[in-house]
Amino acid sequence: MKTINHNNINLADYPLHYTPACFSYSINENLTEADRTIILSVSGGETSMMMAALIKKTLPYHNVVCIFSNTGMENEETLEFVNLCDKSFNLNVVWIEAVTNPVHGKGVTHRLTDFNSAYRKEQYKDVNHPFHAHIRKNGIPNMARPQCSDRLKESAIEHYKKVHGLKGCAHALGMRDDEPLRNMPKPIKDILAKTDITPEQFKRMEHQHRLNAFTGSGYDYTETEINKITNYSKKLKKYNLVYVLADAWKIDKQDVNDFWEEQPFRLELEEHQGNCVSCWKKSYKKLLLLAQENPENFTPFAWFEQQYQHVKPLDTGSAYFFRGHRSAMMILGEANTYDRYLLEKNIKRLGEDTKNDGCGSSCESYNIAA
Repeated sequence: MKTINHNNINLADYPLHYTPACFSYSINENLTEADRTIILSVSGGETSMMMAALIKKTLPYHNVVCIFSNTGMENEETLEFVNLCDKSFNLNVVWIEAVTNPVHGKGVTHRLTDFNSAYRKEQYKDVNHPFHAHIRKNGIPNMARPQCSDRLKESAIEHYKKVHGLKGCAHALGMRDDEPLRNMPKPIKDILAKTDITPEQFKRMEHQHRLNAFTGSGYDYTETEINKITNYSKKLKKYNLVYVLADAWKIDKQDVNDFWEEQPFRLELEEHQGNCVSCWKKSYKKLLLLAQENPENFTPFAWFEQQYQHVKPLDTGSAYFFRGHRSAMMILGEANTYDRYLLEKNIKRLGEDTKNDGCGSSCESYNIAA
């Protein structure tokens, strides 16, 4: 067990560029529980776990509810990292898993779990395994049907919030300042560029204030532009989303690396490995490298394709996980034709060698920037 220093965070190193409303409440008897509650969605990557540690340290008297939704296909290193962060920073992480009702028309609920009881990738044939249960009902997720984060993370978290009376509480997401398209979709940014309203200012406003500021800016907007802005604002309001790392702390990738260099542990994964094994959102080269490193991680995906490829098939009549309509067996076969050294070199040349923050493709819950 590594030595843990619970106080190894100096908040002076992380000045706030602005104070979110959910940070600024003074603790007094007039506050409701909701006023001093902030929800954190954590993926198990280094960025989101840094966010959790910073918020816990910054808001010692708030009710910080840190939620990790396990899909059942995470790397073991991810689960161990969440567990170690939980103990190290006193996060009291709530471990949940999505429960997919096999009856069509019935929504996703959640079940509580913990580090020891959480489903692992090796248990993929269990019909109660969260990833298996989802595929059994909804079919194979892929680029044409990207449902993993929506159903297995967001829906489960929202059900937990509903059951525990946490709807409407501030909900912090761990996108960094150097991930602009994960913080706000490009079409929204392009529309705002016609105004004097910055993306950061827009997100900080109340919903009606956002709409008033937008429509009163003097530009003759199209109906489509107004609808896009309105719908985006409604999503921010619905979940009360706060982008604390990007907007309040202005944290970038180097800040994340510096933070974990100061800690006695960090996530023991290379970036191309990511939080979830063999994720279909990864680039083709990364998948080939993964297939060479750990071919056994493609076994569950090959089994799912064999068992469930005809559940809610796409136009092709069947479904496969990976880009270019490739099956898990095709990835394994093609991987044998590539030189591993050249794969690693090409990934690094393309700037895909950033360490330790999960899949390079966006795979977070509440991905309203898609």
